[in-house]
Amino acid sequence: MTKRQDRDAIYVKRQFGTEIIVLCVRWYITYRLSYRDLVAMMAERGVIVSHTTIMRWVIRYVPEFDKRWVESALGKGSTFFVSLPVKAETKQAPCSPAVRTGENKS
Repeated sequence: MTKRQDRDAIYVKRQFGTEIIVLCVRWYITYRLSYRDLVAMMAERGVIVSHTTIMRWVIRYVPEFDKRWVESALGKGSTFFVSLPVKAETKQAPCSPAVRTGENKS
């Protein structure tokens, strides 16, 4: 009897293997390939898949991959700060009365 492989919960009940799904989604995002180009590339490797299936994978898995990447890049519960330049307040030299009132005494 074969041992059941432990799969990530997002890949449960999928016909294709995890590696195929991740590979297609990664190539689609990284190299800007069309779905039909990916179908041809998978066919060269002996995997018959429809372009609509790849489209569904992209729609389903890209947000999840992005969420997991952000969590792993920042670490769970971590925060980050953005340092912004702070302008120091300077006192302006007092204006002459002619400038203040708009009068010109020349």
